[in-house]
Amino acid sequence: MWGTFMLDVYRQQDAPEVRDALERILGPEEASGWATGGVYVFWNPETREPRYIGITGDFPERFAQHNGLRGSSPQGSKRKKITQYFDAEGESLGFTVLALSSLSQPSTHRQRRVLDLQEPELIDLNESLSADVVNEMRALEGRLIAAHTAMFGSRPPWNVSAGRRPLLPSDGASGVLGVAVGAFDCLLQARRTIRALADDGEACLFEEQLHGVRILMAGGRFTDARFRRMFDTFWGIDDRIRQAIVDSGYLDHRNPLTAGPVIEGHDVSG
Repeated sequence: MWGTFMLDVYRQQDAPEVRDALERILGPEEASGWATGGVYVFWNPETREPRYIGITGDFPERFAQHNGLRGSSPQGSKRKKITQYFDAEGESLGFTVLALSSLSQPSTHRQRRVLDLQEPELIDLNESLSADVVNEMRALEGRLIAAHTAMFGSRPPWNVSAGRRPLLPSDGASGVLGVAVGAFDCLLQARRTIRALADDGEACLFEEQLHGVRILMAGGRFTDARFRRMFDTFWGIDDRIRQAIVDSGYLDHRNPLTAGPVIEGHDVSG
């Protein structure tokens, strides 16, 4: 499983803005090219260390629950951990979603309501397709937690369990963690922050088109040069949008939240 990494860094009082931005980009009522859920990471923007790795079927709703903007079970959200973080550890917190294609849509109560699913056969089909997606999401979550354990000697501090343990260690999972926390810059990351994307319809359109190239990059050694070569020839990008991306110099912009160099080569097979 692969996708587009969307990053943001927010202060506690800015959490509603991030929630609203997630809703505009990834909410079930937006009918965008993105799925509403996937894997997400909370991280410390000073140290670039993950605090929590999780999965959800609904990014906006889960972010709201974790940040006390929506009711949830204390056992099921990281609201207390995040409150303690802002009180004692840092003024800002990083948040990254690994956005997936709408073809990889997990079943959620809001998604089912939007689709107005009532026929038993359609409900069963939706749940069956969702099961495969959730299975892949859990596998990626487990690989990332295992990579964190290999790098830091323990699970991310807010993760209670190890998730689904991979059968074999993944050499590339540590690279995926680096992408997620912006330890370096690469074209697997959206060129805008989550909030900036929500305010820029053209950038959102560009990212939906670039997502197909990112899917093709899954596995093996990643370089921006390889990404650009695939971008030039990938049949899934509308030629007019491809030219607009080139003319705007969109791919030449760094993600504004990345800290390290532009990646020249790394195994990010995940």
